[in-house]
Amino acid sequence: MRLLLVLSLSFSLHAATFESHDGTILHYEVAGKGQPVVLLSGGPGFSPEYLRPIAEKLGAKYAFVLFHQRGTGKSVVPKYDAEVLSLKNLVGDLEALRKELKAEKLTFAGHSFGGILTMMYARE
Repeated sequence: MRLLLVLSLSFSLHAATFESHDGTILHYEVAGKGQPVVLLSGGPGFSPEYLRPIAEKLGAKYAFVLFHQRGTGKSVVPKYDAEVLSLKNLVGDLEALRKELKAEKLTFAGHSFGGILTMMYARE
C-alpha cells in the first residue's frame, strides 16, 4: 500500500484542451515523458480513465496521451448526433491532436472502438 501511495504521488499528469478542426474543444492528459503514445478508449463513448493504469505503469519510457474523444469524458459536445460524432469528425480530431502535440507522426494504442478509429485515421 505504501509503495502504491509513493508511486501515485510521484506520478505527474499534464492536462490540456485544444480546438479541433471544426471548433470543438477537446481534452487530453499526458502521463510520462518521451515519445507520445495516444491511448484511444473503446465504446464508442468510454472515458479514457480506465486506460490510466497503463499510462502510469509505462509512463517512464513514453508520454502516454489519454485522449478524451469528442462526446466522452471531459470532451463534452453541445449535441450528440450522427453528424457531430461522425467518423470523419473523429478522424479529424486525431489529426488536430497530432498538430496540437507538434508531432510529425503518432503511435496509437486503441482498445475496441479505439482500434477501429486508429485504423480509420491511418487509412486517411
